[in-house]
Amino acid sequence: KHGQVERSAAWLQRMPSLGVEPDVMSYNAVIDACARSGEVEQAEEWLGRMQEFGAVPNVVSFSSVLHACARAGEATRAEA
Repeated sequence: KHGQVERSAAWLQRMPSLGVEPDVMSYNAVIDACARSGEVEQAEEWLGRMQEFGAVPNVVSFSSVLHACARAGEATRAEA
C-alpha cells in the first residue's frame, strides 16, 4: 500500500513538468492514498502542500486526513 502513496505523489509532482497544474482532485488522490496506507503525517503534509500551492482543500481533503487519523488509531490527533 505504501507504494500507492509513492506512485501517486510522483505523478502529482510530475504534473507541472507536463504542463498540467495539480488541482484539488489531484491532491485529494494523494491524501487518500496516504489515508488508505495509514500514513497520517504524510496526509497532513500533502494537505499543507496543497494549500501552499494555492489549491483550496474541500470536504474530501479533510475527510481523507480524518480517515488517516482514524485508521492509525489517532483520534485525538484528528481533533487538533
